[in-house]
Amino acid sequence: MPTVHNHHTAHLADDPEYGVPFTARHADQVSRATNSVLNEMCQTIGVKEFDHLTAYNLNKRTVTKEKLCEWLETVCFTLNRFAAAHLQMAVERIDELSTSQNKVQETVIEFQNKLLENRKLN
Repeated sequence: MPTVHNHHTAHLADDPEYGVPFTARHADQVSRATNSVLNEMCQTIGVKEFDHLTAYNLNKRTVTKEKLCEWLETVCFTLNRFAAAHLQMAVERIDELSTSQNKVQETVIEFQNKLLENRKLN
């Protein structure tokens, strides 16, 4: 798998492996890498907010095609290899927890029904 190595992706120390639980450490790494590239973009085009990273603002003579390609490559790599993978694992974990909670609730209801039956019989 191709990789992107630059000062932005240096924040991505933990390569995600399928099935490895998503942790706050992973989220922090993705956040730091993303903030690193977005902050550089803001500084280069002279804006202060990520919301101002618009096509209009990015289409300035001071931004080279090479720099735009580097930013795009970095963001795509981070999103595809790290953010999307971790998000998918987090969603699967939430689904597992939800299913587990539903089973526990069903068991509690069964026990409550048995308790009610036993009280009626006594």
